Amino acid sequence: KRVVGRKMYGGQSSAIPIRISGGGVMPLIFAFAILSFPELIMNNLIIDNWQAAIKFVKDLYVKQTKVSGWNFSNIESVDVQVCEFKNVALNQAQNILVDHSDFQSVHFSNIANVIISYSELNDCRFYYSGYIEIRDSRIYGRPEFLGCSKIRFENVELIIDDKSYFCVHGTYNGGEDIFES
Repeated sequence: KRVVGRKMYGGQSSAIPIRISGGGVMPLIFAFAILSFPELIMNNLIIDNWQAAIKFVKDLYVKQTKVSGWNFSNIESVDVQVCEFKNVALNQAQNILVDHSDFQSVHFSNIANVIISYSELNDCRFYYSGYIEIRDSRIYGRPEFLGCSKIRFENVELIIDDKSYFCVHGTYNGGEDIFES
């Protein structure tokens, strides 16, 4: 180290050993924006009136999405959170978990386990599925359960022709007898 007047020569340097372009950190900001763009698209996916089929996907996680006219087949596990599904078919899945979602004209077929909570179902149909549990939800219209082995309701409101029925806990057997008006 050497001091001449008020300046010190030698010693530590405060310069970064890499060269930064004249734009400073602008290239880094653009690089981050480009890398985060696919995540932005997938998290805010909005598709209406578009026919799409997703087949042979092992696990599917859908969050905060509006989906219309899709057909999901041969999926091992489906996890749906805070979504709107309209005219959707879910076929041949092992497990489907639905939480805080709105389903309109959704068809479930050949599903081993379906658990729906805090959701609204309108004109939904369940065909040849195993265990179905619907809790803390609202169902509009008469649900259709064809060839399903066990359907369990807990804190579910069923609304048919502006008449409301409520089930605290029960198993569905094809009628409205487990629901109280």
